[in-house]
Order: sequence, then structure tokens, then C-alpha cells
Amino acid sequence: MSAPPDGATDLPALLLQAQNVVSRLESGTHRRRRAGMGQDFWQFRLAQPHEPSRHIDWRQSARSRQLWVRQKEAETQRSLALWCDVSASMQWRSRARLPLKRDVAFIAAIALGGAALKGGENVALTARGTKAQPFRTARALAALGERLVACQQAQSPDAGDVPPSSEIVLVSDFLWSVDQIEETLAGLSPLGRHLHLICVLDPAEISLPFRGFTALSDSSAAIRHRMSIDDDVARTYEKSLRDHLDALRHFIVQRGGSFTLMPTNGDVASMLRPLHARLSARTHGEAR
Repeated sequence: MSAPPDGATDLPALLLQAQNVVSRLESGTHRRRRAGMGQDFWQFRLAQPHEPSRHIDWRQSARSRQLWVRQKEAETQRSLALWCDVSASMQWRSRARLPLKRDVAFIAAIALGGAALKGGENVALTARGTKAQPFRTARALAALGERLVACQQAQSPDAGDVPPSSEIVLVSDFLWSVDQIEETLAGLSPLGRHLHLICVLDPAEISLPFRGFTALSDSSAAIRHRMSIDDDVARTYEKSLRDHLDALRHFIVQRGGSFTLMPTNGDVASMLRPLHARLSARTHGEAR
């Protein structure tokens, strides 16, 4: 099968790669550490006055002079909302052997969604102009991918339909102005929602490899500029990018979220694993 041209989306190939990432991530039923109607034992507690006898754990109570009740963990369905940036800057790669930034973003989002579905969680897409109707079963992975690709015209995230206490994951290169970032993110995490950013960048955007006279253009190719790039120019650019990413990381971490840098030449599963663990720990009540 030949590779699709730049700008095209090879959904079956992306789904296959996402499924491979899901298989490498920790998964399972996520539970909140509190008493409820789950199946797994959590703790014993002292019986209260007038406690119904059917609640008493007689075996444990026989070991002491007090009556004990066996509590179970409450199973909970966490809501995960996903958004991918599909603007022109995401449809770029510095070399033909590298994936498009957009495709890496799709794989990361689909894999996180697939891992969440496998763990019994609800997953929705959040983009302006779309309805965040959730997916609910692991069999919905292909439909999730199809919906994600179909949302390519939605350019901005919108958490209006996302339930309170949800986890929101935004995937982009975030090469936006600081004002645009703050305006976009400020309204996405009220009411207990937690916001997580995955920043997908081509290696050439992280460490400028070009030297000598180089033709540069914006993502629309409408603006072209020819300049000479030497080591000093490269260092200045790389410092500017680091400062930009540090400011973005600081902005989101201060609000209880997380920031993941994802170069397109890296291993997606390895880079996603800390975020996946954090999302799982949040559900268990371990993350703050």
C-alpha cells in the first residue's frame, strides 16, 4: 500500500498504530478510592448503630469484640475529552521519512482515547461546532478515529458540552501567540476539569538544523523569506522556542494540568505513558 500524499489521512494505518500504542499502555478498570457498589474490597470500617445485619462481615467481626463492615471501592466512569489541532502548521514534516505532525497528534489522541475506553471510561471529542457525544466501549475505537478525522474543519477546542470534573487533552504544536494560548485555555478548565497539553513538534522545530541561505515560508506558503542561518541565529531561535514552551508549561501546570512534549521522531507510547499514568492516578485519587 502506497503512502498517502501530504494532507491526506490514512485512517486505517493511524488506527493500527494507535492500537499498538494502546496495547503498550497500562490499562484496566479505573476506580475512585471511596466506598461504593464496586466488586473489589477496599477497607473495613466499624459498624454504625442500627447497621443492617446483612452489612456485617461476621468473619472479621469474630476476630474482635467489635462489629465490622466490609467496604468495596466505587467504580467510576471518568470522562475524557480530546481535541486535535489540524491547522496548516500541523500538516508539515521536515523530512519525507518523518510522519506529519498531524498524524502523530491523531495517533496520540486515538491511543489515549482507546486506553480510556478499554478502562471503562467515557471518551468524547471537543471542538467548536461539534457535539461532544461520548463513546463508551472499547469497540468504539474505529468510530473514535473516524470522528476525529471528520472534525478536521473544527479549528478550536470548545469544552461547552464537556461534563464537570472531566479530563481534557489538547494536542497541537502550540506555536501560537501567548495571548491566543491564554485566551483559548483560560475558559477550558473550570468546574473541576483538568487540562493536559500534548505539544507535537518536528525535530527541526526543536533544534534548527538549517545553515546558510535558507528559504522560509509560513504554513500557508503565502509568506516567503530568504535568510542566512548561522549558529548564533540557530541558538537564538532555540532559546526563543524553549522560553515559549517553558511559559506554556508554567501556565498549565499552575492550573493543575500537565504538559507533554512529543517530537515526531520519538516513541509515542513511551511519551504518552506518564500522562496516561497521571490520568489513571487522578481517578484513583492519588494525583493532586
